[in-house]
Amino acid sequence: MMFDGTAHRPWAYRQLMPSVASAVDAALPASIKAPIADKLLEAADRLTFDRQVEEGPPLAREPAYVIRYYLVYHMAFASLFGASLLLVRLCLMHGLSLAGSLLGSVLFLLLLPFLLSKGGYYYDLGELFFMAAYLVLLLDRRWRLACIPLAIVATVNKESFLFFILTTLPLCLTYGQGLKGVLRDRPGIAITIAAAVAAAAAHAIMLADFDHVAGNEVQFWLVENVLFYLDPRSLFHIEQTYGLFAFAGYSPVMLALLIGTGIIALPRLSMKVRCYAGMTALVSLPLFLLFAYSGETRNLSLFYPVTGLFLGVTFDWILAQSTHFRAAQSPAA
Repeated sequence: MMFDGTAHRPWAYRQLMPSVASAVDAALPASIKAPIADKLLEAADRLTFDRQVEEGPPLAREPAYVIRYYLVYHMAFASLFGASLLLVRLCLMHGLSLAGSLLGSVLFLLLLPFLLSKGGYYYDLGELFFMAAYLVLLLDRRWRLACIPLAIVATVNKESFLFFILTTLPLCLTYGQGLKGVLRDRPGIAITIAAAVAAAAAHAIMLADFDHVAGNEVQFWLVENVLFYLDPRSLFHIEQTYGLFAFAGYSPVMLALLIGTGIIALPRLSMKVRCYAGMTALVSLPLFLLFAYSGETRNLSLFYPVTGLFLGVTFDWILAQSTHFRAAQSPAA
C-alpha cells in the first residue's frame, strides 16, 4: 500500500524508504532487474515466514514488489546499524567512556524490539537514525547547518520529526548562575528554528500529495489511554519478542529500567542534557496520551536518544564503581 500510494493517513506520509526503493526499482534496466528478482524469489521460497499478511502472499514472494521489499529491508537495517554508531558518538560527545558508550548503545538496541510493542515499522528504525544524527550534528558547531536538510529528509521518513526538533532547544542554551546565567546560543537557536520550519514545510507539501487517500492527519486515543493507564493490569501484558513470551514495552521491567537509569544518569549529565530530557517529556507525553494507541511504547520514540544516554551513563558509572572496588581490594591498597 505504501508502494502504491494507497496507504491510509497518517502512515501514508512516511514515504522516504518506499519512495527511494521505488525510484531505484524503476531505474534498473530490465536486463539487470529480471535476474535479481529471480534470485530473490528463489531465496524467498526457501524462507519460512512466521507470519503471513492478511491478504495475499508476503511481498518477498511478489515479483512486482520483491526488489523494493528487499531494498526497504536493507535500508531499515542500515538505519539501525548507523543509529548504533551515532548513539556511541553521542555518548562520547557528552564525555562518556568508550566502553560505557558501546555498552549503552548495544543494550538499547537489544531492548528496542520490546519498545516496538504491538508491531514496529521500517520508519521507526529510520527515525532513530535521524534523531541520533541530528543531535550529533547540532552539538558539532562545524556541521550544524546540515541539521536543516537532514530535517527535511527525516520528516519525509516520519512527520513527527518536527516535534523532536522542538525538544532540542535546551541544547542551544548555556546555563550559569540563576536566570541571568542562561545565555542564548543564537546560531544554534536560529538553526533549530530553521530546521523546524523546513520540517513543517516538507510535511505541508506532503499533505497536498496525500489529501486524496483515506484516514486522518492524527488519531485521537485520549479516552482509551486514560482508561488503559489507570488500569494496573495494563502493566502485565505479555508479548512475543525474540521468539519468546516476555514483558511488553509498557511494563514494570521497562519502567524500572528507565527510572533506575534516570536516577543514576541525570545528576551526572550536564544541565543542557537534563533540560533536554525534561523538554522531551514535556513535548512527548501529551502527544503520547492524545494520539498514540494504548500501550504502543514505540510512540515514545522521542525518548530514544535520552534513553541511550541514560544507559551509557549508567554503564559508565557501573564500570567506575567496579574499578574503584577492584582498586580498594588490591594488595597495594
